[in-house]
Amino acid sequence: MEDQNISDFFDEENGVVYISIDRVTIAIDVEDFESFFEGILDIRKSLLSNESIALGAYEEDGIVKHQFIMKKSQDFS
Repeated sequence: MEDQNISDFFDEENGVVYISIDRVTIAIDVEDFESFFEGILDIRKSLLSNESIALGAYEEDGIVKHQFIMKKSQDFS
């Protein structure tokens, strides 16, 4: 995550965590955030173990970033 202040994604007054991706924002009660986060970690673990998917790395503005990519199928016949 880039340099962000906690107030950019946490509404302390209402106890809500906001996650924004592109034009979609998800609002999660702080009490539910941990189980949501564990679910995301489970999804990541599944993606890492999927043979059709690779985790690639690239550099942008001097920062190394990672991105899941679909492997191209190869015909070995």
